[in-house]
Amino acid sequence: METTHDTDLNITETEGEPTAAGGERPAWMAQLPDDLKDSGTLTGFQSIGDLGRAYLDARGELDESVRMPEEEATEEEKTEFWRGLGVPEEAGYYEFDDISMPEGLEGVDEFEDAFRDMAHRAGLLDAQARDVHRFFMESFRDAYEAEQQARREGHDQAVGELQREWGTGYERNVELALRAAHRFGGDAMTQWLEETGAGDLPEVIRAWHAVGEAIADDTTVMGSTGGSGERERMGDGTPVLPMKT
Repeated sequence: METTHDTDLNITETEGEPTAAGGERPAWMAQLPDDLKDSGTLTGFQSIGDLGRAYLDARGELDESVRMPEEEATEEEKTEFWRGLGVPEEAGYYEFDDISMPEGLEGVDEFEDAFRDMAHRAGLLDAQARDVHRFFMESFRDAYEAEQQARREGHDQAVGELQREWGTGYERNVELALRAAHRFGGDAMTQWLEETGAGDLPEVIRAWHAVGEAIADDTTVMGSTGGSGERERMGDGTPVLPMKT
């Protein structure tokens, strides 16, 4: 607790001599060495008792303070210093805000574990680590949602473009393209088209459609696309291009 001393305290003053600064010097200051007798700070203490109490208050605050360890301090002393500031004893003791993350965003748990370890090594206080964690998690979430929105818009644009181009032949042509891709690329190709978003590109669909047309007399092209079999369709019955959501 900080203790202040005011020269206007209602204390009976002992008659003393004026100081060089023009203030009244308490009589007890006559006992001080010459280099301290004109101290304006000490004139605020009307008695030696006031000075002693102020010293004890200041010493108590100093003893309770957290001191920066010396350069030659041991690891134990440094650890004690950081604990005194509020760094958790273990990385797992950090408490983060519960931030809702979208489904499909992978690696969230792994990132959080790695972040805890990094924050502990860096000596972040609990409140500091919580703020930085929130910043990163919200940034990841916003970036992922923006990417998914762009994917959906790109998918809708591709569907519209191919529907205008192929008209009533849209369903057959898309089906032919996807089956050709699966025949020559297998499940790996189908998965790649879905995960990378390449299956939303009209150019890719046209290319695989051209492959399918070139071997249209081979009835196996129009066989199963693999996976679950029946393709997802929109409300009007047209097949949906592959897109990872």
